[in-house]
Amino acid sequence: MSPQGESNGQAVGVLQAALFRARAGERLRASRWHAAARLAPLHVAGLLVAWSLKRGYSRAGADQLGWILAPTCRLAGFLSGIAFEREGGTGWISRSHRMIVGPPCAGVNFLIIVFTMLCFSFVHRFRTGLARSGWLACSLGLAYLLTLTTNSLRLILAIHLRALDIYGAAVTPGRVHGMEGILVYTLSLILAYNLVERALDLGRRVPHERRAGSILVPLAWYLIVALGIPLADRAYLDDPVRFVEHAGFVALTCAALALAGLWLGSLCRRAQETGGSRC
Repeated sequence: MSPQGESNGQAVGVLQAALFRARAGERLRASRWHAAARLAPLHVAGLLVAWSLKRGYSRAGADQLGWILAPTCRLAGFLSGIAFEREGGTGWISRSHRMIVGPPCAGVNFLIIVFTMLCFSFVHRFRTGLARSGWLACSLGLAYLLTLTTNSLRLILAIHLRALDIYGAAVTPGRVHGMEGILVYTLSLILAYNLVERALDLGRRVPHERRAGSILVPLAWYLIVALGIPLADRAYLDDPVRFVEHAGFVALTCAALALAGLWLGSLCRRAQETGGSRC
């Protein structure tokens, strides 16, 4: 073959390769748009559920929140032996420990965080519309159960922390209670995300590879709902100083947990590379 023929053949090959890549890119974009269109109704439904919970919670009193306050206090009482009594219009009271469990302690914001995290993080793994709709309902049920359990443990821990002789001008009961809640909630989110991820992987031949998302995704959802929503609706204007302090605690806690999780993840990968078990 002449040099000119070889050059023409190479040019044709390059054009064919470019055309193949362009068509592959078009198919990939079309596939992504199709997947997004299929998931859009579920995303809208999930947002409506979260918005309804948030709106209802903002207008509810202790009596309207009995669906979550009552089982939370009953579970806390069962686990700790601490007696809680219902006080109409106020919530639930532990007279022996001088604690009132009212609307701010209901944990509805945490319920919203868990629901949105589970729903939006995993709904794409389900192939049929019926399965995705079922996952939306399952996410709400799991969020409710996790909220009851986590909030009960948080109440028990708060009661014991109040009995400690550690308080002063800077270390106030309110600050300790807030930091304790942030830590308990974020750890619960991380645990729930990883357990659900592993449970969904049981039915797959090739499990999803766990990367940094296993620690960063739940923390990101906590930041979005705990800080993003108050910023978006300007709720922080009610008490800017308190919000800044709360935001600082949230950011520091999430940063510390993220660094610890990434460090443990790197140790896990090194163990796998040297022939250890899968983390």
